[in-house]
Order: sequence, then structure tokens, then C-alpha cells
Amino acid sequence: MKEDVERWNAFVDAVDVYRDCINRYQAAHYVQSDAHRAAAEASVQEWNTFVRENLNVPEDFPHRPEASSP
Repeated sequence: MKEDVERWNAFVDAVDVYRDCINRYQAAHYVQSDAHRAAAEASVQEWNTFVRENLNVPEDFPHRPEASSP
């Protein structure tokens, strides 16, 4: 009986260690994906600014005004 309890407690401890490991892994990847997303958005903004300032495009680039109904 005591052996079963010790085995169960060891299992629960191992599950807790695994859960902590997975949670740290997940948190690290969220940080990395957020950084990647921010870099991608900054690149798009930089490109749009370049186009507006250097390629003589309308002020509303990249969004076109909605067509007015006649």
C-alpha cells in the first residue's frame, strides 16, 4: 500500500514537472511569435512609408477610397 502511494506521488510529481516544462515552452514560443508578428508589421509599415514617400502614390495608399454610389 505504501509503495502504491509513493509510486502515485512520484507520478504526480513527474506530471507537474512535465506541465511546467510545457508551460515554459509555450510561453517562450508566444514571445517569439509576438516578436515575429511585430517585426512583420513594422516591415509592412516601412514598405508602405517608402512607397508613399518615394513612388508618388496617393496619400491613402494602400487603401483606396470606396467608390461613391451615383
